[in-house]
Amino acid sequence: MGEVYRATDTELERSVAVKVLADRYAQQDEARARFRREALAAARLSAAPNVVTVFDVAEHDGRPLIVMEYLEGGSVYERLRAGRVPHAQALTWLAHTAEALDRAHANGIVHRDVKPANLLLDRDGNVHVSDFGIASASGADMLTEPGTVLGTAGYISPEQARGEPATPASDRYALGVVAFELLTGRRPFAGDTPTTEAFAHLNASIPRAVDVDPTLPPALDVVFESALAKDPAARPATARDLVQQLREALETAPAPDPPSTKVMPRTSRTASPTRQHVRRDHHSRRPRALLAVLGAVVALVLGLALAAIVTTGDGSPSSQARTTPWRRNRST
Repeated sequence: MGEVYRATDTELERSVAVKVLADRYAQQDEARARFRREALAAARLSAAPNVVTVFDVAEHDGRPLIVMEYLEGGSVYERLRAGRVPHAQALTWLAHTAEALDRAHANGIVHRDVKPANLLLDRDGNVHVSDFGIASASGADMLTEPGTVLGTAGYISPEQARGEPATPASDRYALGVVAFELLTGRRPFAGDTPTTEAFAHLNASIPRAVDVDPTLPPALDVVFESALAKDPAARPATARDLVQQLREALETAPAPDPPSTKVMPRTSRTASPTRQHVRRDHHSRRPRALLAVLGAVVALVLGLALAAIVTTGDGSPSSQARTTPWRRNRST
C-alpha cells in the first residue's frame, strides 16, 4: 500500500521511518481511510512493548504519511533468509510477538497479517510488530467487502482464506505458522504458488515438524496440532499460551528408544536379543553334546574291539590257554 523511507527528524535529531501511501492509492477514498486507520490502530498501541511506535500522522503533496520509529536491526524475515536460528532466539522473538498481539487483541485490534517481514528488530534484537495496514479495529467502519481476502498466503488462516472476518484466533494461527518456520526452517504449507499455499491452509493436513527436522521433540507436533487447527476455537486461548506450550515442548527431551526397538524393529523377522542369546546358548551346547556322543561311540567301538580280541585270539592270555591243549595233543 505504500513506500517506506528512512528520514531525519530535524527537531529531535533522530532517524525515523516514514511510510507514505502509494500514489496509485492516494486518490482512493477507501485506501486513504484504511491507511489512516492503520495509523490510529498503531497509535493506540504505541505505549505497548514490542509494537512499532507512531510519532505523527501527516500529509505531503496530497499523500498521507505516518512517521514511526526507525528500527535498525532489520526484520525476522531477513534473519530467516540467512539461515536457521537457535531455538532460544526463536522463542524470544515469538514471546515478544505474542505480547504485542495479546495487547492488540485486548484493545480490539486484529493484525490480520502476522509474518516475519512485519516483525522488525531493534539494535538489541527485540521484536517490534509493525504494519497494521490491514488491521481491523473494533468500532471502525468495515472497509473490506465481504469475501475479500486480505493477508499473505504463506501465513493466512483458513477462515481468512475463505474470505471470512479475521479474529484474534486468526493472528494466533499466523503466529503458529511463523513458529513452525522458525523451528523447522520452512513454512508448514509451502507451495509453488500463493494460490496453492492458501488452499493448503484450507484443506491440507497439518505436517509433522519432526518429519521436517527429526531432531525436534515429538511433543512439538501436539502444540502445532492446536496452533494450526482449522477450527479457530481449537487454537490456544492467547498468543502467550501458544509460546509457553512451544517452550515446554522444546524442553521435553524425547524418550530414548528401548534397545530392542533399535536392534530389531517390530516388523523385522530377526530374533530379539533375548532369543538370540538363548539360541547362542543352545548352539554353544551342541558341540559339547556331540563330543559326548562321539566319546560314547568311541568307547563302544573300543569295547567291541576288545571283545573281538578275546573271541578270535590275538596273543592275549586267553588265546594262549586255548592253544596249549592243541600243542600237547600234537606232541603225543
